[in-house]
Amino acid sequence: MNLKDLELTIYRDPATPELDEQELCRYVEGTTSINTITKESILERVDEAKVDVFSKRFAESRVRDIEEKNEGFEPNFGEKRFEKRLIEDSSKDVKGVLYDAKKLEKIYLLLLNEQERSKNHLPFVLTNRLIGTFGEDNRYHARVSLYGFPMILSSTGLVEAPAKPKQFYRKKRSNSLKTKEEIKEETEGDFIDYGENRITKAMKGYLLQGIFHYLSKGFFCENNGCRFYNAHWQQELINAQINKPEFCNKHKKEIKEIKKRFSD
Repeated sequence: MNLKDLELTIYRDPATPELDEQELCRYVEGTTSINTITKESILERVDEAKVDVFSKRFAESRVRDIEEKNEGFEPNFGEKRFEKRLIEDSSKDVKGVLYDAKKLEKIYLLLLNEQERSKNHLPFVLTNRLIGTFGEDNRYHARVSLYGFPMILSSTGLVEAPAKPKQFYRKKRSNSLKTKEEIKEETEGDFIDYGENRITKAMKGYLLQGIFHYLSKGFFCENNGCRFYNAHWQQELINAQINKPEFCNKHKKEIKEIKKRFSD
């Protein structure tokens, strides 16, 4: 494949209005010179005649028990009805539900057309759904991203997957009379929360990680000040994705090489 023919597509997530897809598009093109476009929500692809079919598929991808791998189950009426509403109105917010990321990947793949499944296409699906993968410790772990085909980036994952600062959990334990929102206010700025513009800035790094994965480059970095660092704590996420500089020397060099390959 001629790398210049590669097109990266970002599928919008109307449920996360603070996530600026156009800014992500400009960032990717400016940083890598890869031709990047945005398209409507992937859920807009669901044919009206197949809404019930996909409602069931999405319901089947839920994680009911984080300590039990989803090997398949028959979803109940309420689960299917909930998913149907999300398909019919992709701007609806969904929190409190964990989905098996690999099962979602298979559903999203079905919604790509033939051209979008080609080797010249690199799809990124933005979603408000919280995604997780089943680990070697026999439990699900929430994730920000799944680098498969298509790639999945979860805005809810940015908030929920990396652990919050220890002081947040200490305050939560010692202030049983305070609400979660009150404790959040006391630790404001120490972690990324819903509705923040920092979600867009942080997501830029996960897009780059996905691109490096696609290009078969090592995409994680040991430098905790680099966008390619694999953050497990919110403080690490902020340091890697929000604070300057963006990249370590190694990845800065590799980014320049990629930009040259796509612009020459």
